[in-house]
Amino acid sequence: MNENYIVKLRKIHRVNLLIWGSILFGIIVLAVIAIVFKNLNIVTEPVIYNLRQFDNLMLLITIFLLFFIFYLKRNYLTPIKIIEQAEKKDLNLEQGDAAELVNEFGKEAEILAKALILMRRYYIFVWVTAELIVLLGFLEYILALYFKGFLIYVIVGMFSLAINFPLFSKIERCYLKLIGK
Repeated sequence: MNENYIVKLRKIHRVNLLIWGSILFGIIVLAVIAIVFKNLNIVTEPVIYNLRQFDNLMLLITIFLLFFIFYLKRNYLTPIKIIEQAEKKDLNLEQGDAAELVNEFGKEAEILAKALILMRRYYIFVWVTAELIVLLGFLEYILALYFKGFLIYVIVGMFSLAINFPLFSKIERCYLKLIGK
């Protein structure tokens, strides 16, 4: 991989990092809002009094979302699967950072550009799902005033986000899978 190729790939990777960081920031903001609500006693009465059923429902939804994250990661976010999907899909490469990659490096970068687009899409699904878990915890806190439960949801959401950090090495492995073919 030449230096210009790496620079372009790192530029595309920075966008992934920015999106990941924005979602992390959203989770932190939700946690700060909940802490402020708790400390200032802004929400004082629970709306839901049957906490056990509501908590079980939220837990069931969260487990489903966690399995969805595991499913996406295992079935769509491995370099082999990303390259296979990129070879099959017909994606528009006429705009965005993928278009710059194809314009500069030609037809040989087309499959990698498609792989990067797909990787970003799948990662966004995973990251938004992790944020949705925290949002469910926030909703549970607002409706049932169950702050400890909210903290558990924050930990689960942050952990899901952390283990799905966008590593540049995944882009490199996709590139190596492509040139190895």
